[in-house]
Amino acid sequence: MNVKLPASGMATIDFPIMGLNMTTGTASVFTSPTAAPTGNILAAANGAVFVQGTKVATITSLDFGVAGNYSVPGGVLGSNADPDVFPGMIDVSGNMSVLFDSVTMRDYFLAETEVSIIAAFTTANTAAADVMSFTFPVCKINGADKDDGEKGLTMTMPFVALRDTTGGAGTDTFDSIMLIQDSSIT
Repeated sequence: MNVKLPASGMATIDFPIMGLNMTTGTASVFTSPTAAPTGNILAAANGAVFVQGTKVATITSLDFGVAGNYSVPGGVLGSNADPDVFPGMIDVSGNMSVLFDSVTMRDYFLAETEVSIIAAFTTANTAAADVMSFTFPVCKINGADKDDGEKGLTMTMPFVALRDTTGGAGTDTFDSIMLIQDSSIT
């Protein structure tokens, strides 16, 4: 999946799909589909991003992708179709665009500090609004490229999420690369 959270505008998510084979049919698949939900849309302007437990109000965009690295063998003898789609290692990576207002974010990159990133966004500016959060317990920031165009000085900071091997039972985190919470799912 690919998630994009711009500072202004609506959040977007894409789900690339890999198919194996196709069989055509004559009957309709969705004879009585469920109606689309009518709730509010997630906007990155309604929320907060925390890096190393500190709220960062200078992030101008955040995007990340989760890749399953699926593959097919590319053909087998005696068949015109591949036998299956095989999962690979899961990779989670992303980019933050950050206004350069202090050296803190830059120094995470320079010192090769593993940081946590928590991004939580709501569907409205009310106390009862639905919330969705994305937590990356351990990330390595891989760059701090500056853009000093005719605007505020910004840095593009690519990151890779790593497995939190210290998480698990009896700790405050999970043994995971990424966690997603959605208050609208019961």
